[in-house]
Amino acid sequence: FSSVTHLGSNPALLGFFLRPTTVARNTYDNIKETGCYTLNHIHQSILEDAHHTSAKYHKSISEFDTTILEEDYIDDFYAPFVKACPIQLAMSYVEEYPIKVNNTILLIGKIEQLYVPDELIQKDVFIDLSKGEVATINGLDAYAVPNAHRRLDYQRPKPEFAINND
Repeated sequence: FSSVTHLGSNPALLGFFLRPTTVARNTYDNIKETGCYTLNHIHQSILEDAHHTSAKYHKSISEFDTTILEEDYIDDFYAPFVKACPIQLAMSYVEEYPIKVNNTILLIGKIEQLYVPDELIQKDVFIDLSKGEVATINGLDAYAVPNAHRRLDYQRPKPEFAINND
């Protein structure tokens, strides 16, 4: 999915947008049928095959059969993860909202479990995506891999602009 967004931390929610269901959306149908799915952060070595999962195959054909991607079942979670992805999230369906203006759907899921290799987790529990060579998507067909980051402090109003709400 190219449009995953953080929606909240308590409970931990992520949302993503689905294009119009005027054509078959097998992943959407699977999520609705099973109530669960996975989100997998891809890395640069599997970019082309990960991109190919957007191809429209018949529902009887798995994307794992048409690519080098491998299924990985973890902790008896029903939906498969993508093996060797540096970050894997087990998700449960919560709800959805139709976006009438363009017939898309905002699907909301709860993070049930997060799998991250220890080497990506810093002392303050920050997950360093650049160490995992996690790919980002730009539009429908462009990808980038971050190679550096800069962390900034939590921001509060500058004292001269702060308004006392007492």
